[in-house]
Amino acid sequence: MNRSIPIAFTFLLFTLLILWNQQTPADTRWPTYRRDQTRYGISPLQGGMSVAPKVLWSVDLGGRQTTAEQIQFSDLDGDSVEELLRVGRNYIACELLPGQEQWRIGDLPNPKIIGIYDFNRRGRQAILIESNDFRQTKSMVIDGHSGQAFELYQRQSVFGYRYRMANFLRDESGQQLMVVWDGWGNPGQGQQLHLYLWQFDALSNTPKQLLSIHGSGNIFGAQPLIADLEGDDSDELILKRIATNVTPRQPNLIFIGGISQSDIDSIHQVIDQVRSSLPEVEFLLAIGAFGTVDPRNPEAIGRVYSFF
Repeated sequence: MNRSIPIAFTFLLFTLLILWNQQTPADTRWPTYRRDQTRYGISPLQGGMSVAPKVLWSVDLGGRQTTAEQIQFSDLDGDSVEELLRVGRNYIACELLPGQEQWRIGDLPNPKIIGIYDFNRRGRQAILIESNDFRQTKSMVIDGHSGQAFELYQRQSVFGYRYRMANFLRDESGQQLMVVWDGWGNPGQGQQLHLYLWQFDALSNTPKQLLSIHGSGNIFGAQPLIADLEGDDSDELILKRIATNVTPRQPNLIFIGGISQSDIDSIHQVIDQVRSSLPEVEFLLAIGAFGTVDPRNPEAIGRVYSFF
């Protein structure tokens, strides 16, 4: 028997297998990441099984079971079709459901989606995000259609942080973003107050800063309020401070502790604010409020308390 015939037959069979594999549709190659080569993750399976499926066997491959990405679906461009947002360790990406990537923003340490908003009610969504490198938190807004990102502000050493979307401006359509927070400033300046008011373009979600307020002093838990106080059909911006929150309660003893100030001026400001309305109030000061006083040193404690 001629040995060249089996060899030729084997080569022909191998060639046919290669050609057949190349002609096989992508969706029959299983398993692959997110089902097939287009990675759209849509399954053709139908529900309604008469018997619930059971696990026959499983193998633990070890390692931590952590999610590499967070996903979220939203109609970002107003075409009534949802897009897929993928949030990884250092990026945010947008894909169509069939798997085509629309845009990607990298160099974002530990990004997180805060919310998705249609500020101008035009169907063009804006994505409010935060990234945190464990030194400071950066807030940004991304236009959901184009993927263009805009930095809004950065904050660090924050005690209180609040933001709100509303139609703050009577003569402007749509909603604006107001942000206020307080935290440590430079040494000797006490608490710092930061307040921003942003408006967003209807066609591109490009932010426009309408208001920026920064103040120093002993500011804790400031809250913004917009109201027409003077009755002139024009709104005013009011910032509620610590004395505004404390005085209405009419206390006769106030305990101050845990402020960890490196100076005494900030605590003086708190006492002066309260005593301007409640002159008879008593104060109990914790040693920890001053940060640098050794509680085992009577002379040091005496020097601090002699100021009051």
